[in-house]
Amino acid sequence: MNNLTVAQTFNEPEDLGVSIWRYMTFDKFESLIKDGLYFRRLDCFEDPFEGSFSYGNQKIRESILLPEMEFDKLRTFSREMRKRIYVSCWHINDCDSYAMWKIYSGCKGQSVSIKTTARKLKENLSHVILSQIKYIDYRSDRIPETNLYNIFCYKRKAFEYEKELRAWFIEIENHEVGIKRKITPGDLIEEIYIAPNAKNDLRPRLQELLTTNGLTTPIMQSPLDDKPLY
Repeated sequence: MNNLTVAQTFNEPEDLGVSIWRYMTFDKFESLIKDGLYFRRLDCFEDPFEGSFSYGNQKIRESILLPEMEFDKLRTFSREMRKRIYVSCWHINDCDSYAMWKIYSGCKGQSVSIKTTARKLKENLSHVILSQIKYIDYRSDRIPETNLYNIFCYKRKAFEYEKELRAWFIEIENHEVGIKRKITPGDLIEEIYIAPNAKNDLRPRLQELLTTNGLTTPIMQSPLDDKPLY
C-alpha cells in the first residue's frame, strides 16, 4: 500500500473528533440500544453503483490498450466482494440536517438521530474500517486502482449531499443481508435528537428506553423546531 497506513489508504478522517450523525426510526434506535449497530450488505443498497468501477477506469484502460480480459477480472472481483462487505452509513456534519430527516428518518413523528464522533465510533467497533466517502463523476473520473478496495470508498456525485462516513468490514463466511455488531451505547452516543414535529409520546418512550437500559444520554429536540423571530 505504498507505505501508507490503513487509515490513509481508506481515507479515514484526519480529524477523528469530527461530528457524525445517524438518522432512524424509534424502532431502529431501540434495536441499536438492545442488539447493536446494524451493518447492511453492500449489494443490498439502493444504489447499484456501490462497489463498482467507474467508466473512467474502463476508458483509461482502453486508451493504453490494456487487455479487456484483465478488466473483466476486476469487475468479477467487484461483484463478488459486494456480497461480502457490510456497511454502516453516517452523516458528517457540525449541525442537524433537514435533508437527512426527510430522507432517512422514515416514520414521520417517530424518528430520532444520534450524534457522536468518528473517534467514538472507531473505539466502539473492532476490526472495522472508517472511510470518508469521495464523490466523483463515474462517467469520466477514475477510481485509483493502487488498492482494489478503493471502489468501496467512492460514490457518484449525485449522493454528495450525504457527506458519508462509512464504517465497513469484510465478512467472508456470513452472507446474511445484515449483521449487527455489539456496541456500548453509553460510550458511543453523545446526544439523541428528536425529529422535528415529533409526536408528544416520543420523548417519554425514549426516556423509558434509556432508563431501562441504564443510560443517561441527553435527549434534545431538533433545532429545526426552534420558533422563528418574526
